Amino acid sequence: MAKKQTLFATVASTLLWVLSIVLAFTIKADNPYFWVPDALLLLGFFPLLILWRQGWLTFLFGLFNTLIGFFLLILKYLPDDKFVGSMQTMREHLLTMHSCWSWIVFGLIALVWGAVSLGTSLVRWIIRLVKKRQAQSHE
Repeated sequence: MAKKQTLFATVASTLLWVLSIVLAFTIKADNPYFWVPDALLLLGFFPLLILWRQGWLTFLFGLFNTLIGFFLLILKYLPDDKFVGSMQTMREHLLTMHSCWSWIVFGLIALVWGAVSLGTSLVRWIIRLVKKRQAQSHE
């Protein structure tokens, strides 16, 4: 069973990433669906995160992607005169080809999922510890 789950997760992730790359070169900056390649790229990690079931990894994935999204959002509102030459070109690329909202939304979903997973693991650990201490005190 685990081999089928692993195969499904890796194939699903790979297909989403390949589709993301293809669409990144197909969808133009002025297209209202310019956010789709980033969304598919990030969505491609979720089958692997589900397979691995590591709360800390999911939490960090969400945290870093949310930070990237906020960086893109802040970049949008910085004055143009702060960027010259190739920096302005890079800024324009980031703003026209990468939606901050894809990064923020998928990041927050993973962040909450990871936090809940870590919280659940912590509560389970505390319950086990309390039961172990109670069993030791009764001996």
